[in-house]
Amino acid sequence: MIRAAAGPLTSSILYRTDLAATAAQAIGETLPANYNPHQFIEDVLTDRTTTLVAKTAQQQLTGFFTVYGASLIDLNTILAGTFPVPLRVKLFEATVPVQP
Repeated sequence: MIRAAAGPLTSSILYRTDLAATAAQAIGETLPANYNPHQFIEDVLTDRTTTLVAKTAQQQLTGFFTVYGASLIDLNTILAGTFPVPLRVKLFEATVPVQP
């Protein structure tokens, strides 16, 4: 739905919540039963996976405002640098090319 609505002239970064459980399992966690993917940018839970995802998304948002929306940074690169093990999945998917 977002891909169709965004069109060719806009950009979006999608959080692949369907892959979050895979990332959590990589560090021996399961997503909390009360996990709400709509709150992914908030750091409201106590597990490491959702905390790292939230902090990564917050960095992207800060960077976006810093450059007045002129570019988007690659969230997967940021997350890979903070995640305790190599990730086999990309939790963020961009509809346009992003800067590393």
